[in-house]
Amino acid sequence: MFNLIRFLFSRRFLINLGIAIVLIVVSFIIINQKLKSYTRHGQEIEVPDFRGHDLNELQELSAAQNFRLKVIDSLYDAGMEPGAVIHQNPKPGSLVKENRTIYLTINMHSPPIVLLPPLVNQSSRQVEATIHILGLNVREKKFEPSPYENLVLDVLYNGESVAEGAEVPLNSELDLIIGTNNNLPWVVMPDIRNLKPAKADTVLMDAGLNLGRLIDCSGCYSGKDSTEAVIYKTNPQYKPDKKVRLGSSIDYWISPEPVDSLPIN
Repeated sequence: MFNLIRFLFSRRFLINLGIAIVLIVVSFIIINQKLKSYTRHGQEIEVPDFRGHDLNELQELSAAQNFRLKVIDSLYDAGMEPGAVIHQNPKPGSLVKENRTIYLTINMHSPPIVLLPPLVNQSSRQVEATIHILGLNVREKKFEPSPYENLVLDVLYNGESVAEGAEVPLNSELDLIIGTNNNLPWVVMPDIRNLKPAKADTVLMDAGLNLGRLIDCSGCYSGKDSTEAVIYKTNPQYKPDKKVRLGSSIDYWISPEPVDSLPIN
């Protein structure tokens, strides 16, 4: 035991111990520097803004800047060129390491196809609302004599009649042929203000009229608000003894607020 203690405190042992510690520290520094060099620690590159540029044009640029591009999705934006980048991740200006993969969403080369639902023999107001929901547009409305006022008689695409199930590109323009009947009698428009839409629909049907489009729900912030909302404004504007053509549609505004606190028409 005494010999071991004397050896641990001997000059020779302490010198060897010091050399070992120095070698360990030097080795740690060298390995750490090599790891930093391998991972490019602290060396970051700013991600360019690829949005709006064609994917084919970006391939050479990304290779020169040590980025890898990967397309993960495609959307359609009529305001951008086909094949252009719409979104990217990481975002422009982000700092990343070299060889980082940039994930891209590009603009489709052709618009998606929309299948037309039943449109003929329905209210023109309802058809117009459906067309806009589908991402289509009404180019022109033409009126033809018909026993039925404001009923869609035909739908045209590029001058040709199209029926239910027809395929048209997104953002296409459709023409509507709408029936009109000047011989229909005039009826007194009922006052549907302060009524919920379901009740108003019944009142209008009894008068030979139709409930049209919901224009806006003022103050509706939840589903409950919409459920409790009542009509406070109509188009045509309600007035006592006002008359409209039989079969006309009445558009409306609703609100969950007390009607007396809102501007009536």
